[in-house]
Amino acid sequence: MADKKKIPPPDAADVFEKTYQMYLEKIGKRNLPELAKRLNVDMEHDMLPVKLFGRRYHVSAKGIEYPENKPLVHAEIVILCQYVIRFPHAFPFSSNWVMFRDFTDAAPLVQGFRANAEETIADTFSGKLEQFKAACNAMGGSKPELEQPLQYDLIRMFQALPDLPMLLLFNDEDEEFPAEVKIMFEDRAEKFLDMESLSMLGWLLSDYLRAEINGDTKRTIA
Repeated sequence: MADKKKIPPPDAADVFEKTYQMYLEKIGKRNLPELAKRLNVDMEHDMLPVKLFGRRYHVSAKGIEYPENKPLVHAEIVILCQYVIRFPHAFPFSSNWVMFRDFTDAAPLVQGFRANAEETIADTFSGKLEQFKAACNAMGGSKPELEQPLQYDLIRMFQALPDLPMLLLFNDEDEEFPAEVKIMFEDRAEKFLDMESLSMLGWLLSDYLRAEINGDTKRTIA
């Protein structure tokens, strides 16, 4: 008689560990010194330095190190690994700004991106424009020079990864409308990261900005 006992699902940590090891194997097949030259950085102890929102990480086939010795959250690991694995051999030159929903394969993730990134930032900083400016400044946000000027209460550009900027547009609440945030990417961003990783960039930006206003350096994205 067959055993009808339910098989427990695999532990999420075990599943991710297998995925992480798969990423590291793929990183081991990349020529990291050559990639370092393309990124205009020097290898450090056989590891490739990569900045994620201004924070310096070191990537190699052995793993990812963060100098502050804080544990990395899953989103940071996935984004950094995908970036190194997928970095294009031929550099894409097109750089038109687009919404996340405009990417071909983004449809299943659009609602989550809107809720976890754009709406969360808008809710957090509604009525707090000066605090929002301070949080953006602390995150390295800069005033971009755009070919076509946009009318928003606050416009900031963040260098999420080398050659992968993000544009944040914010209108504060008024008597008629609630606060609104739009996050844009260059259309070539899909050459560097898959859609899941791009959506995670939005979540991380939201998480880091909220940490600035809360004075909490703990990163909450799983």
